[in-house]
Amino acid sequence: MSRLLFAVVLAAALAGCSTPEVRLSDHKDTVNLRGQSVTIVNEDAPSFGALTADKAMFAVVGAVAAHEKGRQIIAENKVEDPSRRIERKLAHYLRRHYHTKANPKVLDFAQKDKPDDLGAWAKSNNTGGIIVDVETRGWGFNYFPTTWSRYRVGYSGLVRITDTKTGKIFVQYMCHVGGPEKAEVAPTYDEMMGNQAAHLKKLLKERADKCIDQIKSKVL
Repeated sequence: MSRLLFAVVLAAALAGCSTPEVRLSDHKDTVNLRGQSVTIVNEDAPSFGALTADKAMFAVVGAVAAHEKGRQIIAENKVEDPSRRIERKLAHYLRRHYHTKANPKVLDFAQKDKPDDLGAWAKSNNTGGIIVDVETRGWGFNYFPTTWSRYRVGYSGLVRITDTKTGKIFVQYMCHVGGPEKAEVAPTYDEMMGNQAAHLKKLLKERADKCIDQIKSKVL
């Protein structure tokens, strides 16, 4: 597999799969959010893809190495999964604009243990209010095919808000954000990794905030 093709494959993986959005159906749904408690869901993120040009030379072995390197970067630098930031800020937005209760509760799942149907789980476990669940589907960085020393950072997350009374998802949105688009303004590996990956953390926070902006403008 060529370096260019490998970079394209990783970029497609970071984009995740396509999922249709489900908008708030009518004004009644909005009114029903008033006074409801909010629960956010924490779970383990998938492995972070850290694709450098040297790893791309080795096809499948390079892909494994990219994810091993990604796990090391996340663990050693304590990089937060952007889904956590998205959930916190969405809970704050719901409180300010839809008058849900403050101080959201947290459901903490390991990824393998998270129920496939959170709505049904919530009903059987008497979890009231609404559940805000942002599931990271892909995150990582890859090099520019034309400038191997410069990198772009991507994030994909599936956002769902579930009404525990009915067990139904009433907001669903797949968020894809990445960049920068031009190599000349993109960081080098050393720039991203310096000072305990401070710049990488900054870029991931920006991706999370762009995802939140998409949700506000397109769904909420």
